Amino acid sequence: MSQLVLYTHGCKNSSNHHLRKYKHWSKHIKGVDVTKTNGYAFQGDFLAVTAEHKLPAGALVVEVCDTTATLYRMAPDGKVELFSAGTRSMSKLIEFAAAELGAVVDPLDSVPDADLIAALERRGYTVTK
Repeated sequence: MSQLVLYTHGCKNSSNHHLRKYKHWSKHIKGVDVTKTNGYAFQGDFLAVTAEHKLPAGALVVEVCDTTATLYRMAPDGKVELFSAGTRSMSKLIEFAAAELGAVVDPLDSVPDADLIAALERRGYTVTK
């Protein structure tokens, strides 16, 4: 079993006023869909903002407070910031997270083979299996 590391959201101990006024969420990233440009790109488990969580060392976490999204890697001594971006322009953060995770989702994976073949044939290609 890999070493578990304690993760807490940066706003865990913030006032109720702060927690209610601004959008907060965090997610243990297990996959990334690079075809998306917002928080829906991150696949994985949501982590409660006001709780402690034990995650494997090396895990990736995306954390949002208000209009800032930050990507962290969990190191043995805590979280290490890798990338930060505004929540209205997350494409670079998403691409960076996908590269870090090494699990880029191919946007064509969700398209049925018959549709891909038809599209290629319309463009003049001959497709054989």
